[in-house]
Amino acid sequence: MRATLTSGERVTLENPAVRSDSIFGLTDAGVVGVASEDVGLLEVRRFALVETVVLSAVGAVVLGTAVELIAYCTHPQVEAC
Repeated sequence: MRATLTSGERVTLENPAVRSDSIFGLTDAGVVGVASEDVGLLEVRRFALVETVVLSAVGAVVLGTAVELIAYCTHPQVEAC
């Protein structure tokens, strides 16, 4: 989770938890606590299965088409491509 503080500073917290009026989480520096009143925005990453599968399929089709085109154009019996 990423928290943008009212000061403009951004803090990324792993395994966040709320205790009393603060949000605690792990950072590279260790455990950090942020008062909820100092948080202006919270952002949470989510995994989108459908979008990931669709983009992967489109990428595979584009890559496959490019490979076929290159193979066709470099074939010795093809005069011009």
